[in-house]
Amino acid sequence: MSGAEWPANAPLADRGQHPFAIPEAARYQVGGHLGRGGMGVVHAALDARLGRTVALKRAATPDAAARLAREAVLTAGLDHPGIVQVHDAGMDADGTPFYTMRVAGQRTLADALAQAPDLPARKRLLRQLLAACEAVAYAHDKQVVHRDLKPANILLGRFGETQVADWGLACSTAAAESVAPAGTPGYVPPEHGRAARPDPRADVYALGVTLAEVIAGRPLGGDLARDRGSVRRVLAGMDDVAADLTAIVLRATEVQPNLRYQDAKAMAADLEALLDGRRVVAHRYTAAQLAKRLAVAWRAQLLVAAVAVVVLVVAQGVAFVRALGERDRAIAAEATAKAALLRADASLGQALREAARSAAQAGQLPEAEQLATQALALQDEPVGRGILMRARAQTVERLGRSLPLPTGCLRTVVDGNATTLLCLRADTVAVYDVGERGAHLRWQVRAVAQDGTVRARK
Repeated sequence: MSGAEWPANAPLADRGQHPFAIPEAARYQVGGHLGRGGMGVVHAALDARLGRTVALKRAATPDAAARLAREAVLTAGLDHPGIVQVHDAGMDADGTPFYTMRVAGQRTLADALAQAPDLPARKRLLRQLLAACEAVAYAHDKQVVHRDLKPANILLGRFGETQVADWGLACSTAAAESVAPAGTPGYVPPEHGRAARPDPRADVYALGVTLAEVIAGRPLGGDLARDRGSVRRVLAGMDDVAADLTAIVLRATEVQPNLRYQDAKAMAADLEALLDGRRVVAHRYTAAQLAKRLAVAWRAQLLVAAVAVVVLVVAQGVAFVRALGERDRAIAAEATAKAALLRADASLGQALREAARSAAQAGQLPEAEQLATQALALQDEPVGRGILMRARAQTVERLGRSLPLPTGCLRTVVDGNATTLLCLRADTVAVYDVGERGAHLRWQVRAVAQDGTVRARK
């Protein structure tokens, strides 16, 4: 790419010059002051080669040069989004060592705590503290201890990013030698009054103090070391502070290092569990607390299940109401059909009775008896029975005029075809076959008429 082709807004002193050809001494254009550490001063600077703004940290004194170089090398080896990234290092025109890094948020966790109006606002910072714990956990995995963790060294970006800064006192746990005590009073553990090997549990203590400060809204570092019972009462006495959150603070700030979380990863796991509504290892739960945690952890699933149950109940209710309506309509239709059938039977019975009466008057006795019988099958009523009895009596009378019939019958009944005759006497019941020559006995039993019925005699 020629110089003429380079974008017009490229940050070049001479736009005809390729940006990579800018000499080292002119690469960084130092701007406003961003901060000051124990061994260096940080300014905003424009990287003219790459056209980006960076944070440039210079050694404050000649004695700090070696420490700044060690910090740059150590930090450059920690490749994590939660740790300030080192871009470049070198000497400026005055021979002062410097290194450049990503510009992190200029607002610190300490600033955010000072601006938080109440506990709910401070509790919203717990996610960013968790991000800091995870960044420190990564450093512990790389055998690096920060040794100066505090709210002022946790940077918060405008878009939710969180970075742990100022690794100037960091040491490697791989080194066998002891190091001098370091850190900010109130955030160093009780055992750091003497030289000792770097220990991740010191960082855990500082993170625990920071967590206590987030909850209480004021420094509790000295109190945590001296009077843990008082701190427990302070945290437990605050509204809307869960017992398991207090348990995380007290586990992280135990006086004995072996009773703390053994590294930042273990503390981050408990803090994440708390924020997700799961069980915290540092806390012993009652049954009621477990139920509450379960409800919080599964709130989305429980809500979906509750909605599903409501939908199911509503659907079943609608189906039930619909079924009731269908049943009522079916019952009504059945009643209507039955009423129509009864009316039809009544009409047909009336027609059959009229036909039976006409047949009897015409002397067509078998037809009259059959029609009357059919009418009675449809509707049992006295008119039909009368027609039937008259027809049968007339049949017997007619047969008696033409054929010799049994005598002594108290009651005589002939079937519709006039082929069978029933003779009811005082002490017997006999059935006769009726032919051209008269009636012939088919069978006979001894019986007696009583109360309108016929009973066999013993």
